[in-house]
Parts: sequence; C-alpha cells; structure tokens
Amino acid sequence: MKDCIASFDLRKRIRRLYPGACSLVYQHLMHVITECLIGWNTKTQTGRMGVFGIPLAYSRTDEEQGRKTLHSHWQIWIKDFDRCRSALFHRESSNKKSARGAMVSYIDKVICASYGTDFVVTHKCERTPAKESIITQPMSEILQEAEDKNILRKAQHQDHCFDIRGRTCGVCCVDK
Repeated sequence: MKDCIASFDLRKRIRRLYPGACSLVYQHLMHVITECLIGWNTKTQTGRMGVFGIPLAYSRTDEEQGRKTLHSHWQIWIKDFDRCRSALFHRESSNKKSARGAMVSYIDKVICASYGTDFVVTHKCERTPAKESIITQPMSEILQEAEDKNILRKAQHQDHCFDIRGRTCGVCCVDK
C-alpha cells in the first residue's frame, strides 16, 4: 500500500510541475481512442467500423478537474442508430418491443468487458487466520460465481471480503 501511495504522490507532483507534458500525453491518448476505438479518420474526416459501429461524426469536450486531471465527454453519431432510436417510439407496440430487443443487443455488444485469467483481485479475507488472510483470485472465477456482474465496481473501495451468493468470498466459502 505504501508503494501505491508513493506512486500516486509522485504522479501528482509531476502533473503539477509539468501540466503541458500531461496535456500532450492526454491529447495523444485521445487521438488513439478517436482513430482506433471510435473508428474516425482525423485526416479524411470519415468513419470506419469502430467499437460502436460506423461513426458519422463526433464531438469531444475536454475538461480539467480540481485535481489537475483531464477527462473528456463524447457525443458520437453512429450510422443507422437513429432508425433504431426512432423505432423505440413507434406507434405499434410490436415494433417498439423489437426495437428494444435490438437496442439491448447493441448495448450488450458494445458495452462489455472480458477479464481473462491475467486479471486478478487480491483482498483481505475476514474469516481466515491473519497470515492466510490475503486472497488472490482471477476475476474470471469471481464472475463465474457472482450473479451481479458489477461486483468489481461495487467492491472498488473495499479492502475486505465481498459478498458472492451469501458467502464472504469465493475462496473461503464461509456462509453468512
């Protein structure tokens, strides 16, 4: 934990000393996201298949927060997306239902994450002896056991066991 805090403090000092360098790195990352993920060619101003579909246009706003960190807000126009959106408000309920299914399918396709066996979660197990209390488990195994696929996001600020199907963790398997 000390290494993590030291790394954070070092990065914070560097950001404050060299804000221009941070901005250049940030702009480079935004260019990579625009070209590789969104699929927008900045030279020809045309789109190709990206993670959301084929972009027709995009708008990005960059902001800085009080912590001297940059972030962006995106609005992306995707080819044929307006037809699906319009169908959600169709007069016929069967068309609305079909459009809703298509929208859910689209969202599931573009907004998903895959955690391979390389991504592990380490936490402190509350129910095991102190020397054995640090548990490391691949995220893929945790997700197999969990009904709530947002478990990682919900556990992000915890340093102890999390709840999976009434057990404190997938390793100790102690029922509550």
